[in-house]
Amino acid sequence: MTTAALRIRRLDEREAAAAVPALARILVDCVDGGASVGFLFPLARDKAEAFWQRAVAGVAAGERALLVAEEPGEGIIGTVQLVWSLPENQPHRADVTKLLVHRRARHRGVAAALMHGLEQAALAGEKTLLVLDTVTGADAERLYLRLGWQPVGVIPGYALMPDGAPCSTTVFFRNVAPSSRAAREDGTSPLDLALPGLYNSPMPSWPIAEVEEAFRNYWRTGAVGENWDAWADLFTEDALYVEHVLGNRNGREEIRQWIKPIMAQYGELYTVYEWHLADPSGRVVVYMQNRRDHPSGHGVLDFPGITILQYAGGGKWCLEEDYWAMPAAMRATEDYAAARAKHDPAHNEKRTRGDWGNGPDWTRGAATYWAAHPKIDA
Repeated sequence: MTTAALRIRRLDEREAAAAVPALARILVDCVDGGASVGFLFPLARDKAEAFWQRAVAGVAAGERALLVAEEPGEGIIGTVQLVWSLPENQPHRADVTKLLVHRRARHRGVAAALMHGLEQAALAGEKTLLVLDTVTGADAERLYLRLGWQPVGVIPGYALMPDGAPCSTTVFFRNVAPSSRAAREDGTSPLDLALPGLYNSPMPSWPIAEVEEAFRNYWRTGAVGENWDAWADLFTEDALYVEHVLGNRNGREEIRQWIKPIMAQYGELYTVYEWHLADPSGRVVVYMQNRRDHPSGHGVLDFPGITILQYAGGGKWCLEEDYWAMPAAMRATEDYAAARAKHDPAHNEKRTRGDWGNGPDWTRGAATYWAAHPKIDA
């Protein structure tokens, strides 16, 4: 469960040196817990501190970035490093190493938050290709897959677990270069529009009626109509899709290739409009419920989300950023699985949409997915 107070930050040399004892405690805890992170059990505290002193020297030399996750009252609960001291023919690349979260802070979304912060640090350092490896079959491997990292392959017997048993490793890479930074005809990028001032671009201005109509079309096409090909067409060619749980997508076609299988996988889910705000800058914020009808035939199972959109003109969008209430999402998924087992094991295949809420007419769709897509999917 991620808490609102979680803070991800990059440490400078002085801060890193002061953090050595806390970082050593995390490293020892992870090794004690069976993590294969370069050390065998038991890991002595002085050996762990010596490792972090070398990392601090790397920070001081500008050879790596050291990020930590902190919570009030708990201090540092996790860390990750980005190593960019690489051969001169790889100026665009960096290695990810030592993603560590104390066992008491697991299952709060800390590791995912650290990886998101690491990507931002990589972009700030003009590093666009990231590489890492992790124990095959471990929780970390599933995390990287969920965040959109691409597996390259498995190396058998690559390293040893803390108890000395051999283990395989899976190598991953991720290209974090947003194609959305590519220059547009007017010299701006989607991030210029989404974050005015960050790249010294002026705030755009659109007729509010145009922004509102574009948003209604976006909502009718995707959330209501569930026509994900047509929905993807509503993004600019170089759009950026920021998904803090499942990983970012760069460009319309990458968005398309991602959204279609995801929506098919969770076909029992549909999106219920609550409210939205729009202004002439083209910024739209929409609050929604991600809904499953209860397999008993009575009630629904919801978890909320917020989406931020940036309009780019011509009915298209250049940025989408999604935030989900992940603890609520996990509870809803578990409750739905239990209710299916009890009432209707095949309920997910029915794709019912029994309660579209109390929004305007344009936010409500058919009673089932199949009623709206009989020729295509039935």
